[in-house]
Amino acid sequence: MAKLLRRMHLCRTDLCAYGLSDPDSGLPIRKPTGIAASHSDMIQLARVCPGHEVHKHVEGKCLDGENLSVKTSRYTKEFCRTWM
Repeated sequence: MAKLLRRMHLCRTDLCAYGLSDPDSGLPIRKPTGIAASHSDMIQLARVCPGHEVHKHVEGKCLDGENLSVKTSRYTKEFCRTWM
């Protein structure tokens, strides 16, 4: 893994910038995420929080009974469209 990462371009992004939010309250969830991009041009795709004043902490269960941590482990469609 270390050999592969030396050839990659590392950047950081906040998933709230791609629409990650609590499904019950609608509050954004920051979730800082590291990205290993294969080309240097891809670094410009990384977004940071646009300035949300409040973020939801990833804890507890949603109204549908699923843990919020499980829901936030899935990338948003916007994130996938941007990076794919």
